[in-house]
Amino acid sequence: MGGSLGAPPDYTGLPHLFTIERHPNGWDWFENLYSRAAGPIHMENVEIAAVLKEVADLLEIQDANPFRVRAYRNAVRTVQTLAIPLRKLVEDGADLTELPAIGKEMARHIEELVQTGQATVLQELTEQVPASLVQLMRLPGLGPKKARKLWDELGIETIEELEKMARAGLIATLPGFGQKTEQTILVPPARRAIRATGGGRATEAAA
Repeated sequence: MGGSLGAPPDYTGLPHLFTIERHPNGWDWFENLYSRAAGPIHMENVEIAAVLKEVADLLEIQDANPFRVRAYRNAVRTVQTLAIPLRKLVEDGADLTELPAIGKEMARHIEELVQTGQATVLQELTEQVPASLVQLMRLPGLGPKKARKLWDELGIETIEELEKMARAGLIATLPGFGQKTEQTILVPPARRAIRATGGGRATEAAA
């Protein structure tokens, strides 16, 4: 027995362990961030905060209980300001509920993210409404309710579809929108001004 183990295996041709759909903030890095074919998943605090923030945004688009939305946003702030990696706390078996704004439900979400790189709650929400609506709600002049109305009334899911409808004059016909909102959408900087808090990258405007 014994002898050299040889070169490490080449995982290049293997499928991803899992993939996350394109993040509504346009985070290209998020799609394949955890496509590691070997070794444990190491999810950092900034990435955990980004997932929890997306959950909060999607809940707000669904007009969920404000207290539940606030609970996720408070948890995001805790994770963003935490000096210790949550993955280390989970590995050590620490009680996450001792952290500010982290209840039992939030602790379960964090443990799931650390251990699997996935969040069941996020998957369930994106089955109900497109995750891309989060990108729309962050455009100037919109917000969660208007983003949801654009999807319900015109089937708009992306910024490109939004701009197309605005150029056709269809946005101004919706109750609660009007010419001002439509013109704001058509201003190129509007796309660059996505309020991408929580580590998101603003989507650049098309030329």
